[in-house]
Amino acid sequence: MLKIPKHKGLSRAIAASLLLTFAPGISAQTAQNDRIQIPELGSSASAVLSEAQAEILGDAWLRMFRAQAPTLDDPLLMQYSHDTISSLAQHTRLNPNSLKLVIVENPSLNAFAVPGGVIGLNTGLFMLAENEGQFASVLSHELAHLTQNHFQRRVEQQQASVVPMIAMLLGSLALAANGNSQAGMAALVATQAAAQQNALRYSRSAEQEADRIGIQTLSAAGFNPGAQGEMFEIMKRQSSGLSNSIPEYLLSHPYSERRASDALLRARQYPLRESYREGDYYYYMRVRASLFSMPNDAALEGQLERELTSERQARSDAAKYGLALVYSRRKEVDRALEILDEISLNTTNYLVIQLARAEAFVGSERYDDAQSILDDLASRYTRSFPVEFARAENLFNLRRHSECVTVLERIVESHQDNPDVWFLLAESYGLAGNLVGVHKARAEWFALNGAFSLAVRQLDLGINQMRLENYHLIDISRTEERKRQLRDQQARAMEL
Repeated sequence: MLKIPKHKGLSRAIAASLLLTFAPGISAQTAQNDRIQIPELGSSASAVLSEAQAEILGDAWLRMFRAQAPTLDDPLLMQYSHDTISSLAQHTRLNPNSLKLVIVENPSLNAFAVPGGVIGLNTGLFMLAENEGQFASVLSHELAHLTQNHFQRRVEQQQASVVPMIAMLLGSLALAANGNSQAGMAALVATQAAAQQNALRYSRSAEQEADRIGIQTLSAAGFNPGAQGEMFEIMKRQSSGLSNSIPEYLLSHPYSERRASDALLRARQYPLRESYREGDYYYYMRVRASLFSMPNDAALEGQLERELTSERQARSDAAKYGLALVYSRRKEVDRALEILDEISLNTTNYLVIQLARAEAFVGSERYDDAQSILDDLASRYTRSFPVEFARAENLFNLRRHSECVTVLERIVESHQDNPDVWFLLAESYGLAGNLVGVHKARAEWFALNGAFSLAVRQLDLGINQMRLENYHLIDISRTEERKRQLRDQQARAMEL
């Protein structure tokens, strides 16, 4: 599909070039001076965070994190992860609709929860969790940290050091997400020395509580409660023989034999079921995540070829799917299509296989063939974000920009927090000749990456353009209101 330029680690130079593309009235120096920084946390953060404050903090953190870390917005992986988290959250007191997800393009095992309902995970979690239950066990543990307000309780215990604790929480996660494990580890150690106990490192009792609540959620959602213990075994293998290269997840969630044995004992307390929730679709997502985590095609191809001999049909089919994606990436399109034909289609994998066919056609610039597949999928899956976004990308490839805009405007109604949607919408508006749309979409993209000043400047340009084009006063007023909202968001974040 369309290769959208990475907006991770939003540098001043990138910000300047984006503005100069559609906003000639802004100088490069202006853009370079508008840095994206970790929000300063004032004295109000020394008190226990209220729910409203936690939401503001989580929102500010997520915007900063997107700008500085290699986040991944692959529609299939995002949709699957979001659906899994939502299904688990239904068995907690959390509102599934209020949770926010961020996936980090990093092969190490890591997952984290941030106040305000932010759940983060590395692509490495897919690679190390061998089945859906294990994957869900980590997410249910993170949800438990949120339901039990562990971060807020830590703040309450250490009010005097909350500012350095939160600042280092933000910074160390960003360093770790960028693959700088040594720097991230040094930041964690420095914070521990300065604040007695790192805010990211939950207390032993909090970890045990999250294990206990997490396994309850896991079982209530239909998963095998024993999956939590299985994940501990994987963590044990990860921690054995390691010295300075400790995975980030083990820094914030230290493995111990006590936690592992407790997980086994708790699992035995749940009645056995004839069957547990264990979707085959997970194997396809696991393979897809590997494509981002393992850029070395030869190593990935060797791993997938070994899985072709799996006794479980779904795993071997998923391995074929992965090989097809590798071949598509190498532009060996005919080979990719040939291996996709070997996979027996069923209701579980039909969508993902057909999307892979479309990707293969796009790779060979056979956009009309790809569009035929995507139009058929759109008629079958009327509310599928992965399908609709793939259609929008391919319409862009076909230079059918007005149609692309129509699809994206429909998508953005329910995916307002997705930076890639706004980025593609801005590009499409520009090529369709809608300058007002360009500025407004750019504003949302900048805002999602924490660059509020740049976002407000884009809206100023949009308002000027609206006046030149004699837009109705109501439309101008709505845009001015959005500008005020962004300024208020920035002010609230800074007040914390």
